[in-house]
Order: sequence, then C-alpha cells, then structure tokens
Amino acid sequence: MLWTLPKILLTGAASVGMLVAGYLLWTSFQSLTLVLQKPSTPSKGEHSGGGDYLGASIETVLASTDEIFVNLRTTEPVATHFLRLKLELELFQESNRSLVEQRKSGIKDTIIQISREQDFQALNTLGGKLYFKELIVSRINEFLKAPAVREVRFAAFYIQ
Repeated sequence: MLWTLPKILLTGAASVGMLVAGYLLWTSFQSLTLVLQKPSTPSKGEHSGGGDYLGASIETVLASTDEIFVNLRTTEPVATHFLRLKLELELFQESNRSLVEQRKSGIKDTIIQISREQDFQALNTLGGKLYFKELIVSRINEFLKAPAVREVRFAAFYIQ
C-alpha cells in the first residue's frame, strides 16, 4: 500500500507534464500558422507598397539603372573577369527620384568606378556582394550630397 501512493503521484505528475507539453506545442503551432499565413492584399483605396512602422506608412520608391558592363580587378596576369549588373535603387522618398534622374550619368559613373575597384574573388562570396551593395549606397549618397538611396537591389548580377 505504501508503493501505491508514489505511483499515483508519479502518474499524476507525468500526466500534468504531458498536458503542459501539449499546450506549449499547440500554442507554438498556432503562432507559426499566423506567421505563415499569406498577407491579405490591400483594397483599391489602400497603398500597396511598404509596410507600417509605428503607425507610419512606408512606401517603397524604386529607381532603376541601365545595364552596366565592367572589367573587374584581378591578381591573375592573363585572366580578365567582367561584371554585368543592373540595379534597383530604393529611395528614401519620392522627391529623391528627380535628383536621381537628373544625375543618372554621374550615378552610373560612380557605380562603374566602384565596380572596377572590386576583386573578382571577393565578389564571388556572399560577404563580398553585401559589402559591394553597402559601398554603392554610401558612394551614391556621397555623390548626390544627400541621403537619397536607402538600399540597392540587384536586378541582374552576372560575373565571369
């Protein structure tokens, strides 16, 4: 009879543990389905770009560059490598679009200069591509003498 009380307590504790584990699994599954649900598309009256950050709506403003071909720097004596890229510049605001359009040739020249400084081996790595993107953003903003470009996206990126 002494052994039955510990067995009952052990069985009860195991049951409570299984209930708690089941509840935790169920709640994590529910939060996962909320994350994985497809967002609803905005109706005609709502804006379609960006998202909300602390109640302020952010609209994505993009400006594209022409396709650019550049020879890359290399340490090999004979081999020549080239880069073909087309960029989409994400601007901070719509008013920056006119500044980018007016200075488009200078922006293209800046991108060519930055690209010629890049090493073929470095651009073949993810870290090298990320550094390249950040360098483009900072140099274009430096060229424009204003923080106009938020991010650069590769619309086309081919290296050989």
